[in-house]
Amino acid sequence: MVDISAINVRAFKLWVGAMPRELSALTRFDEVVICCHPPPNVPFGYILTYFEDGLDAPSTKEKATIERASDIVARALEAERMVAVLCSAGQNRSCLVAARAMVKLGWAPDVAIEIMREHRDHALYNQHFVRYLRGEPER
Repeated sequence: MVDISAINVRAFKLWVGAMPRELSALTRFDEVVICCHPPPNVPFGYILTYFEDGLDAPSTKEKATIERASDIVARALEAERMVAVLCSAGQNRSCLVAARAMVKLGWAPDVAIEIMREHRDHALYNQHFVRYLRGEPER
């Protein structure tokens, strides 16, 4: 099996990580959510939910994208489907969407953040994303 630099959270089937070099590694997933620009010629279906991982807080439009993506992930996990959530580095965008899905499934925001950080180096270092997960206002 190809290592896709991912994590397995809890007993449900959630993998969070960077876009793998060998895209065929992703064919084992029921749902693939890509939070960055996808590579050309992806040989399978995927859900594209691009938003910026920048220095500013997520815009209203980006928040709507994050919510749609996390809804998709939460529904897939409830249905016990295997889900991969990917972005360029597997640290901020993918972890934000996965953690937000976990919150929607009943996890406390800080627990979801801690799980991401336990399993992914440098996860959620974007403090705007952490504040968004916690429901805190921007400064």
